[in-house]
Amino acid sequence: MSKRSRTLKRLLATLLLTVSAGCATTSSQPTATVRGQGDEGIAAGANAGKDFLNRITGRGAMANVPVANKLPWFGGAKSKSEREAEAHFFRGDDATRQGIDARERKAFRQAVNAFSLARKAYREAAKAFPDSPLEEDSLFMIAECQFFSDEYADAFESYEKLIAKFKGTRHLDTVVARQFAMGRYWLNDELKNSTWRLLPNWSDEKRPIMDTQGAALRALEKTRLNLPTGSLADDSIMLTSGWYFSNRQFRDADYYYTLIRREYPNSEHQFDAHVLGIQSKIRSYQGSNYDGTVMIEAKELIEQTLKQFTEIRPEDRQRLMNLHAQVNRALAQRDFSLAEYYAAKGYNGAARVYYERVASKFPRTELAARARDRDTATQTKPTEPPRRLTWVSALFPEEEKQTLKIQPERLAQPRAYANDREYREIRLTGAGDGDVGRTENHAGQGDSNFR
Repeated sequence: MSKRSRTLKRLLATLLLTVSAGCATTSSQPTATVRGQGDEGIAAGANAGKDFLNRITGRGAMANVPVANKLPWFGGAKSKSEREAEAHFFRGDDATRQGIDARERKAFRQAVNAFSLARKAYREAAKAFPDSPLEEDSLFMIAECQFFSDEYADAFESYEKLIAKFKGTRHLDTVVARQFAMGRYWLNDELKNSTWRLLPNWSDEKRPIMDTQGAALRALEKTRLNLPTGSLADDSIMLTSGWYFSNRQFRDADYYYTLIRREYPNSEHQFDAHVLGIQSKIRSYQGSNYDGTVMIEAKELIEQTLKQFTEIRPEDRQRLMNLHAQVNRALAQRDFSLAEYYAAKGYNGAARVYYERVASKFPRTELAARARDRDTATQTKPTEPPRRLTWVSALFPEEEKQTLKIQPERLAQPRAYANDREYREIRLTGAGDGDVGRTENHAGQGDSNFR
C-alpha cells in the first residue's frame, strides 16, 4: 500500500470520528432535559416516539396541503365522524376486555352486562362511520359479544349480517368457526333434549326460539356455503348427513354423502362417506315394486369402494362383498317380479326378456335357475294375449293420419315452387308420401333457402 493511500484513509477515519462525536453531543442534550422533567418528560418522550412513527408511516407528511387532508392514503387528518367512531370503538374494546375478565372469573352476570355495554358502543361506532373497515370490525365485535354472552341465535344472525355487507371480510375464518360450533351445539342439544319443533323456547337463551333442529342444519349449511374451501366444510356436511341418517331420512343423507365424495376428494371422511352412502342407498330402497335406480347406484358404489380403498381391513372387505351379493339379489328379485307380472297378464314376450336378464346378469343368485325354467316354459306360449271385445273397438275406427301430397312435377323443379306454401311445409316437416324423402335431397341441391 502506497503512502498516499494510507494518508487518505487516515483523513477519512478522522472525519468519521468527528461526525460521530458531533451526533453524540447533539443527541445527549434532549436526553438530559427529558430526564430532568419527571412525568412531563415521559409524556414528551412518548410524543417524540409518536412523531417518529408518523414520519415512518407518512401520516401528516402533507398536512399543510389543504387537498391532502381529504386523501386518506397521504395520512391526512381524520374526519370528525371517524374520530367519533374510533372513540366508540375503543370504549367498546374496554367493555369487551372487562367482559372477558369477568367470564374468566366466572362472574357471568357481570360479563353479560359488560358485553351488553360493548355492543352498544360498537353499534354507535358502526353508525358513526358506515361503509368502512371500522364498521366491519364493529359488526364483527357485536356478534362476538353476543357469542360470548351465550346468545347464540342472535350471534348467528349478526354474523350473517356481517357477511352480507362485507362478503370478503377478513374475519371470515372466525365467523365460519363460530357458525360450525353453534350448529354442532344445537344438534347435540337436540339429541339430548328433543322437543316438538313447533313448541317455542322461552327459557334457554342458547337455543333459538323456534326449531332448534332447523337452525342447527342452517348453521352447518352456512359453514359450507360461506367458505366452501375451508377446513370445516366437509365436517359440516358429515354432521348434516349423520343427522339425517340417524333420523332415517336416507335420501337426504345419501345426497350429502354424495356431495362429500364428489366435491371433497381429499377429505378425511371419504371412506365413511362411501360406506354410509352405500347404506343410505340400500335403506332408501322400497322394494321390488318400486324404482330400482338406488340399488343400481349402490352396486356401482360398492364396486368403486373396493377398487379405491385397497388397504381396508379384511373384515370390512368381506362386509362389502356381502352387501354386493345382497344388492344383486334385490335387483334379481325386482326383474323376476316384473317377469312374473307380464307373464300373469299374458305378455309372454316381455316376460321372457326379464327372465333372460335375470339368468344372464345374476347367474349366481338362486333366482337364475327359476328364471331359466320359466323362460323355457313360456317359449311355446303366444307373445301377447288375445284381443278381447274387438267388436267394440270396431265401432270406433281410428282416424287416418292426414298427410300432404306433392305432385311429381314439383319434385323435378323445386325452384319454381320456392314460394309455394304447401311445398315449404312438406320440405320442413317431411310429411307426405314415399317421394317426400327424395324431395329434401333434391331440394337441398337447389336454392340455399331450403337449408
